[in-house]
Parts: sequence; structure tokens; C-alpha cells
Amino acid sequence: MPDKVKLGLTEDGGTEDVSLHNLLKPGMPPHHPTIAMPIAVADRTRRHSRYKEALRPLTFHAVTMEHDTFTATQYNTSDPASFAHTSARERWPIILTQGIDDVHKSTWASSDEETVKEGKQVVSELAKLKYELQHNRDMQPIPDDGEADVDAYNQELAARGGLKWHSAPWLYAECHLYRYVLFVSYMEDSRH
Repeated sequence: MPDKVKLGLTEDGGTEDVSLHNLLKPGMPPHHPTIAMPIAVADRTRRHSRYKEALRPLTFHAVTMEHDTFTATQYNTSDPASFAHTSARERWPIILTQGIDDVHKSTWASSDEETVKEGKQVVSELAKLKYELQHNRDMQPIPDDGEADVDAYNQELAARGGLKWHSAPWLYAECHLYRYVLFVSYMEDSRH
């Protein structure tokens, strides 16, 4: 891995060598995947003089999800004193129940048999997800739906070592939940 990367972020639009050391979080090893492709977030604003100061220091976002080795405290769904605990046990099941209810109401009375069949399939998958969540089952990999982010979510899940819904980092678990709901909502054979 090189010691420096070129970034097109100078005020005159040129490139600038930036030490990889400056891109790392404290305690992050230099071979960490986050620094493989840093992207500047200020490209569009660099032309406006009022944003010139906002370019210093440079801000980066990784293009890949990462198993965060940073030692900062994370909200965890197992901490009874946290919002994460309440989210996993109360808020998420309510959200899934509302989704089940919405799909049921919008498809059940349809005269199109295919719509009713698809609605039942979505309701079934959401109910299964809700059951797994409420009974603290292992978080399941997201089935491949052809979208580019599926591998990132599943690699992150594997890197975190088999998480359960009630003992997982809150932000990752919430994102995983909503991405799974997205998969269920737009299953490959769904047309309605």
C-alpha cells in the first residue's frame, strides 16, 4: 500500500498528495480497508468561495462498509439503559408490524390474484423477520437481490461474528434491518 494518495482537492482544482497516516482513525492499522478509496465530499462546493474554509481539514467518506475497529463506545442493543435496547425490543417490532399491516391492507382486497399472492409473500417474510427479531435469533445475511450493497452488508455481518438482534451494535443492526426490509419489499419476482 502506498504511503500517500492523490486527491483532487486543492483550491485551484489540482491534485494534492495526502499522507495515509492523516486519513486513519486513532488506533486504525494502516492496511485498514476504509482508506482504500477515500472520496472527498466537498467537490461541488469547492467552487464557491464561502465554502473554501470548509475544505480545511479535508473530509473523507469510505466507499465500503467497515468492521469498525475504532475503540469508541457504540450503542448496543444489549444495554438496557440505552435507546438501542428500546429500539430492538419495542420500536423495530412496531415498525415491522406497521409494514405488515400496510401491505396486508393494500393487497388483500385486490381483485388481481397475483397482487394478493405477492402481498402474502411479503407479509410472510416480514412476519418471519419480526419473529426472529423478537426472539433474539441470529441476524441473517441479506439474500442477493442484485444490488451492489448486499455483499458489503453480508461481509460486515460475517466480520462481526454472528450477531444476534438483542446483542448487536445498534446502528449496524438498524441499517441491516431496513436493508432486509427493502429486500423483502422489492423481491425479484414482485411486480406490484
